[in-house]
Amino acid sequence: MNLLPFVVIIIVVLTLFSLSQFEGLLSLKKENQIYRAYFRGLRERRNNKANKPCHKITPKNKKNTKTAKAKKAIKSTQKYFREERVGWEKGRLNLSSLLATPHKYPSLEAVAVQYIKRLYGKAEFFPKNDQIIKDLMETLIKEQQKSPPTPLHEITFSDPRLQDIFYKMMRGTHSYDLEGKGYPPFGEMFTFEQSNCPPMNYHYANISFLSLVVGEEMTKKFVELEKKQLIDAKKKSQSPIKPSTFKNLLKTQGIGDKNGLLELFEFSYRKSKGVLAKHQDSATQITVKVP
Repeated sequence: MNLLPFVVIIIVVLTLFSLSQFEGLLSLKKENQIYRAYFRGLRERRNNKANKPCHKITPKNKKNTKTAKAKKAIKSTQKYFREERVGWEKGRLNLSSLLATPHKYPSLEAVAVQYIKRLYGKAEFFPKNDQIIKDLMETLIKEQQKSPPTPLHEITFSDPRLQDIFYKMMRGTHSYDLEGKGYPPFGEMFTFEQSNCPPMNYHYANISFLSLVVGEEMTKKFVELEKKQLIDAKKKSQSPIKPSTFKNLLKTQGIGDKNGLLELFEFSYRKSKGVLAKHQDSATQITVKVP
């Protein structure tokens, strides 16, 4: 009797069992690392929050010898609000006017298409053909015009390629910035929520959106001026540059407002819902989102 087939079967079964156990251990280790990273980040964020009111109620030391120059240097290291609030509710491009009054902001749809290209254009899945992006936008608008509107995550496309593209845009990457690392979830950058306000709030517009609308060079000068004025500004969460100054800056750069781009901005400051903060664990380099 030939026992070789039985021996081979036993070896294969044991190999599969060992491989399954090994994969299970790897998965468990990964979960453990993510768990630890999450709670380290949560603890660090809570500690930072606890320190803020503590500093406010701590009496000032009259013998404090810090110079005005040193204090200004400390203020200048604070995180720039336009970089810190990417993905916040008021920083999303509102496309609701395209549903009922598409001519209210003539440049909005074209800006939206270019903004999508800017955010997702470097991703491997993203098409190079502008018509595909326009078809995607057209489907989104039709689905949002329904009563009730179709939730973004439930929208289906007749073209499987569009379905795959939009799925990846909706999901985004686990971590991202607007300088080329990863790409954001679509819902953090765009919204169709009904609003009577212009599509973008001036105080929440991120640097990428400003660069698209007013150009790279103009944005660079604007950000430098804004950061400089923020050092002495009382409110660090909104732009110290007045709308009139912003418009004059455009004029001095020869940009003007030929395409009605300024009408896309709402210049009144409004409070906004934020997004979960990101924390990168120094031990594992794992990035997690913490409240």
